[in-house]
Amino acid sequence: MHSGVMSARGGWPPGAREPLHDVLEYYTRYFRDDIVDLSSSSPHPTRFATRCGIAAGEDDATFVPPRGAREVRERIAARYRRASADDIVLANGASEALVAAANAVVSNCSTVAVERGVYPSFIEAARRNGAELSGAAGAPGATVIALCNPTVPGGQLHRRLPRAGTRRTVVVDESHLDIVYSSCTVDRAADVSPAHVSIGGFSKSLGYGGLRIGWAVTRSPRLVHSIDRQVQLLSGGPASPAIEAALSATDGMRERADLIHAVVRENAARVYRELDACGWTYRPAEAGLTVEATPPPGTPGGLDRVLYARGYFLVPCSVYGTAGSYRISLLAPVHHLRQALKGVS
Repeated sequence: MHSGVMSARGGWPPGAREPLHDVLEYYTRYFRDDIVDLSSSSPHPTRFATRCGIAAGEDDATFVPPRGAREVRERIAARYRRASADDIVLANGASEALVAAANAVVSNCSTVAVERGVYPSFIEAARRNGAELSGAAGAPGATVIALCNPTVPGGQLHRRLPRAGTRRTVVVDESHLDIVYSSCTVDRAADVSPAHVSIGGFSKSLGYGGLRIGWAVTRSPRLVHSIDRQVQLLSGGPASPAIEAALSATDGMRERADLIHAVVRENAARVYRELDACGWTYRPAEAGLTVEATPPPGTPGGLDRVLYARGYFLVPCSVYGTAGSYRISLLAPVHHLRQALKGVS
């Protein structure tokens, strides 16, 4: 099922003799990436490629060990102050990590407080698990709190996260937290408390929309195990070609992130000038790639439909629960934004 690449080292892990009746559980608990898998249910890629006349390495689509490749997890762990590679579960994008987290922490007796902007994958998974959903992130009695840091679509930072504990878990989508414009220091959720879960991905911070590598980070061994279990059930986690792409992308991660910051800052200034010129109101984003803006008084409703008919796509913030405002990308082509806004303001 998962293929090892080196000879076995070390003894049996603690608890290895206890009975297990689940193949995923067995691999997750006992398999390592430095041992040879004699029970793999898949052909060895290199040998298979040789028989098919393919050069070695061209068809190296091996399985990745449970919880994902350690080297990638170590690079992700470097973003956190207290979390280690052992606290990280890799997934196929942040969306799958959100579903896995919801499946792990939400039950049919959970009360889930969801801040606006939380990605639909978490909300739908929580709903399917029978949770009672509330729209207030600070709702009393909530057993699970889900929010985004920075907020979506407004891009405001949570400088203090809700408290978590033995009876309450806080799940924070931090997919945009690498793109911060203010000088303040913001803690990542997994660093704040073992009962917090950080969700992240490479797509936003590195500008690689097609790099479907996401993760969940928590310092709770119980939550790590539960989330990993859900990823294994959903997809088995990222395949080795995706892992190789992630390693390649993160080789120059700091330089790439600095470039993204510079491009966003420069274009954001232009976006704000266009909004000002057309009389729109907004609060400048502190982080992320979008800002929430409201057209001037007297602007007809249904602006998104009007612009759509003219070839422009604009997301109304009614999809987040706030009518009358719109999500504007800080990377929007300024000349198109100018033409669109002047035509309706």
